[in-house]
Amino acid sequence: YPPSLDYLKERYGLTYDESFFYVDYQPLASNLYPDVTVLEKSRKQK
Repeated sequence: YPPSLDYLKERYGLTYDESFFYVDYQPLASNLYPDVTVLEKSRKQK
């Protein structure tokens, strides 16, 4: 499995709007699925 989120961005062209989403990518071991969390960032009210 890919070793980092940056690896996915560089090698596979992963893109997302970092101003709207927080993505946490935690590789656990080479033979286990990584733990991936995607959260929507709160938007400031005007």
